[in-house]
Amino acid sequence: MQADRIMAARGWYLLPAAAILFYLWRVCLLADDTPKLDDLNDVFGFFRQLALAQTPLQTALAFFYPNNEHITLVDHLVYYAQYQLLGEIRFYPLILLGHGIVIATGLLLASVARGERRPFVFACIALAYVNLHYWDSTFKAMTAISNQAVILFAVAALFALLRWQRFGLAVLCALLATFTQGNGMLVWPVGLLVLLLEPHWRKQHAALWLLSAATALALFWWAHHVFSPPSPVTAAAVLERLQQHPLQPLRALLAFLGSLAFPASDPLPAMVTGLAALLALGWHAAQPLRNWLLLSIVLFLLLSAITASGLRGLILEDAGGVMESRYRMYSVAFLLLALVALLDQLARQRATLALALLATALAVHVSGYRHEAAIRQQAQLFRDSYQHWLVDGDFRRQATYFPPISDHFLFVAHHLGLFDAMQLAPDSAILTPLPAATGQTCDPLPAPAGLCPMTMRHRGNAIAVAIEAAVDTDIQPALPATITLCDAQARAVMTFAIPDTAPPPTRWLVREADIPAGTYRVLFQSAQQAVCETQLTKKPRKVETEMRTLFGR
Repeated sequence: MQADRIMAARGWYLLPAAAILFYLWRVCLLADDTPKLDDLNDVFGFFRQLALAQTPLQTALAFFYPNNEHITLVDHLVYYAQYQLLGEIRFYPLILLGHGIVIATGLLLASVARGERRPFVFACIALAYVNLHYWDSTFKAMTAISNQAVILFAVAALFALLRWQRFGLAVLCALLATFTQGNGMLVWPVGLLVLLLEPHWRKQHAALWLLSAATALALFWWAHHVFSPPSPVTAAAVLERLQQHPLQPLRALLAFLGSLAFPASDPLPAMVTGLAALLALGWHAAQPLRNWLLLSIVLFLLLSAITASGLRGLILEDAGGVMESRYRMYSVAFLLLALVALLDQLARQRATLALALLATALAVHVSGYRHEAAIRQQAQLFRDSYQHWLVDGDFRRQATYFPPISDHFLFVAHHLGLFDAMQLAPDSAILTPLPAATGQTCDPLPAPAGLCPMTMRHRGNAIAVAIEAAVDTDIQPALPATITLCDAQARAVMTFAIPDTAPPPTRWLVREADIPAGTYRVLFQSAQQAVCETQLTKKPRKVETEMRTLFGR
């Protein structure tokens, strides 16, 4: 057929190649170095557990520190490797690694194509899977790695069983999937089904597979039992919700599978799309020319959808709640494989289906770039939140920008030297003490009474001392200027220079460790204004005592 000859052209490979290069360019511009939400617990919580370890065995077991219901061992290996290489944690390269996993997963999924139409099918799957619709998870370091790598490892395990014929590699990939994200353990029953149905494998392989699965699940349970608090979601509560809303899990499942690029505010189109894809794949499974590799991947995606959407759909009581950005890679993969299954079976409609697959791939990829504004806005919101924390720092304080436990992990990161939060402030806003002049003194007499245009303050647990314009005066500070800290004996303890930058920051910061604890007269002097005086009380940080108690040093 003419359509088959067109789809066999190798020029199709150029389409995803160009799209992926453009995607990488945009990602490099959009990624930032700000830790976000789960990064705090997963990255800094892991290093806290590692620091608490006192024996080699405890050190090894610390890598199984859980994040919510997941054992993110693979993430921890990545963080640890980066820390050993760089001596700190940098989130920008971790985010880029997550997007690299997106690309690798798309290319591996695209390799499910077979026959002479392989170039076209490969191009469409790779083009559609690599997109920015997953932005809310792929621009957070922890989820950028785990949310994508679990699919990559699970699909690789099934490729190893059905196409590469490498049992050891399949077991390794299944283990990595299990300890990347919780739903990775679902590859074990799918793999067992493959081993039982595929004549290439023997009963010994199935027995080894079961033994590996039992070992992995026992270790998974142990890590949760040791490290995690009891789950707030109980079986009784889930059963009660199910009795009240018996169809809600099904509605959530269909919305999950069909979410693609539909708005979460109206789940009906997603539910219809999910149902159509499910029926198409069910029909393909009943045909004699079915693609077992494709169907095994679909089964893993379907089981993941059931576990993620069923429980979440009941808790939220809203099908739209499972259409979040972090889940959409399952929908994209599921719908693409449904179209590929139809393309393999329906010879007469092949040209029409090929056009539909290509149009879907182009639409999904291109429409993802509309999220760029939201990605930038999210990054700015997090950066703004950290400006708050730099000068606030109340230990375990309820805050609107993060859960209260977040302060704990941020202080752990600061104490261990994992991450310098000061880098999240503009460079022009960070002041360092000028070289001390021997014998420099201050005027022992107070400056003339009047409102000073600047204030300097430090809260007990903040990692920065804040200098900002006074809110109770209309006088704006003239720049450049100098600030001198004077002790009770009128000695100049240290001096800071505030440069005249355009536009000037609204707040300047000094690292807390640069100023010893004490009470100081603060003299503000600029060339255009008379000297004025305010006061700074710099208290020892209570959190240092907390950290010494926590780490025993």
